[in-house]
Amino acid sequence: MRKYLILLLLAIATIAKAQDDDEYWKSWNKNYPPGDIPLVLQHERLYADSVEKHRNIAPYYFAKASYRFNATFLAQVKKIDNETLASIKRVLKLTVQKDTPVDEIFKQMVLMKIGDVQIWMPIQEKILMALKEEASKNDEVLLYCLFLNEHTSKNVLYNHFLISEFIKD
Repeated sequence: MRKYLILLLLAIATIAKAQDDDEYWKSWNKNYPPGDIPLVLQHERLYADSVEKHRNIAPYYFAKASYRFNATFLAQVKKIDNETLASIKRVLKLTVQKDTPVDEIFKQMVLMKIGDVQIWMPIQEKILMALKEEASKNDEVLLYCLFLNEHTSKNVLYNHFLISEFIKD
């Protein structure tokens, strides 16, 4: 009898945990809608081109959004460059109420492939460690990213996908 009671309690605990995980990902899915990243990048390039052609439009603009999308992990990592960090800081300063310690959060970038496009994406250290443990080169992962876009007054276009979370099936 005692054995069956323990098994029942374990089953209930397992079901409760599974429901918690479902709720967790539902909240991520709600906050990170699906995105067609090649299309997003194409639209950003077209808009930047139109701004650069029309002198009466202010050349500086920025945007912030959240997306989830599938990408291929190419297993290449490099240190985040100062230009990328500076752009991220500028956009976050304009869109977030508080100072974000970007230098402390993002130290490296990973190379990901979406369709035919390869993109270096900033990633948090803890997430990078988990990604390296769970994914191998050329594995497909579902990424949850904060998208920051900046077009400077010098007509330089930045598109950053900051990896917030991932799922490897």
